[in-house]
Amino acid sequence: MKTSITSAVVAIAFCFLTNVNLVHGDIITADSVSGFFNTPTDGAEFGSSFDNIINGNGLNPAGVVLDETNVLTTTHASGRFVGANTVVRDNAGSDSIIADFLFNTAQDLDRIFVWNYTQPPLNNRGVQNFEIFINGSTTPFQTGALASADPNNHVAQQITLDSTAVGVTSLRFSGLNNFGGNAIGIDEVRFGTPAAIPEPGSLTLLAMATCGLFIRRRR
Repeated sequence: MKTSITSAVVAIAFCFLTNVNLVHGDIITADSVSGFFNTPTDGAEFGSSFDNIINGNGLNPAGVVLDETNVLTTTHASGRFVGANTVVRDNAGSDSIIADFLFNTAQDLDRIFVWNYTQPPLNNRGVQNFEIFINGSTTPFQTGALASADPNNHVAQQITLDSTAVGVTSLRFSGLNNFGGNAIGIDEVRFGTPAAIPEPGSLTLLAMATCGLFIRRRR
């Protein structure tokens, strides 16, 4: 009797572990973006459309679909004159860059992936210190700093939010400064959603019901 019940419990556990649907978080793109530099009359802009940081141009390979398995290993083209691949402004040693991302549907976000601007052989360009604002708030949701990008292996840097930003329809990324060079910019940005809570699959539910009936009959 006890042996049969134990076997049934083990069977339930096995079925649950082998049929759970583990759903990873998604890597998503903002539906639109706009932005500006804080002193727009200072210096020239190259690749001045902010759409360049959400359109995927410059990612290698072209047309890559980003997900949890490749978002931190996918590289981006480097260089100042990359046209539709980036947004950057010259003579920006004390300048900042503001990017406002909009989502048509409210999103829960827990990570931001930034391909920082890089210009070989220099490594003092791109965003260093940043602030993040959610849904129009004037209080930073989070602050932090990026590293200078490696022009020889130009991959995304992950910003892990201290807490999940819930119901995000707009997010402002404010790059406060660079690393002392005379340009500041961003190459590409993506966002990560939290992993869903695992749910038992239909086979598990069927197995649990069957085992429950078996235990009841044995009693």
